[in-house]
Amino acid sequence: VVKYGITGLYDPCTNIGKAMDNQPGLQAYQRLSAQGKLTVRINAMIRMPIRVETLEQNLAFLNSFLFAPEFRNDYLRVGTLKISVDGSGMRVPPDKVKAILKAAHKTGWQLFIHLGGGESFDVVTDSLEEAYREFPREDARHVITHARFPSDRNIETLKKYDVLVEPQTGSLIRSRDDAESQVEAGRYGPIPTRTYLDNGIRVMTGTDQKPIGPLNTIWASVNRLRQSGKVIQPEERMTLEEAIRACTIVPAYASFEEDVKGSIEVGKLADLVVLGRDILTVPQEEIRDIPVLMTMIGGKFVYINPNKDPNQKVEYPNFG
Repeated sequence: VVKYGITGLYDPCTNIGKAMDNQPGLQAYQRLSAQGKLTVRINAMIRMPIRVETLEQNLAFLNSFLFAPEFRNDYLRVGTLKISVDGSGMRVPPDKVKAILKAAHKTGWQLFIHLGGGESFDVVTDSLEEAYREFPREDARHVITHARFPSDRNIETLKKYDVLVEPQTGSLIRSRDDAESQVEAGRYGPIPTRTYLDNGIRVMTGTDQKPIGPLNTIWASVNRLRQSGKVIQPEERMTLEEAIRACTIVPAYASFEEDVKGSIEVGKLADLVVLGRDILTVPQEEIRDIPVLMTMIGGKFVYINPNKDPNQKVEYPNFG
């Protein structure tokens, strides 16, 4: 991934069937970290098995941890619970999800909540309102990923508790030409980044599908182009500066690491990329084609592009 200018990433431990399936991946990361073999910085999440196990099993799993949040060193952080709330195909029904979210919040873990929008957004924000009221916490920095189709009431809750959103702008390229028709009355979307920013919500961006890389995500955030070439909701575009921050300092803030990474400053970890063109001056539709010449992590170059031509063609994986 370093050839795409990636210096750190979130791993939501997606490929699990049961609660205990978290352990092999987390133990592998810990061993690689101890051996100095991690080549990028990893935020590894513990995934709650909300889709495949019952409410009682999830609560028992949450109470079985032998360690408290959070574990970290320069290359590995484990401090976040990934919880999927999408309303379909889940072993735990929406009316029982609230108990898991409140219990997880109470433990002191940061929550990284996957939701598809609509009713699931309401379930999550109602749960957070109750969780904060019953178990007050300062600076939890919970994150909503995908974060599609919010209502004004959802947005107000996010702002009230400084909940971040990670709306996956990199997926805009795959939007259908009729995507706007999916927006229900009283909701914004599908990926309303401008609305979030204008309401004081912190926005970080990424993608969990191809094509990958911060340049592609920045390109998607400022252009909002579909594969057909049509723009999806141009009024929701981010500015270039906002899009760059959403790939750098905001994710660092989300992982409680803004003091050590996310910007180039004396005393920080010296994670950076050298680009073949000036991202601030190239036409914005060409941002995704800027070549990554070098990637530095911790002051050491971990990738050097063998092709130094600033006009080289950037090859992304297929969209599928």
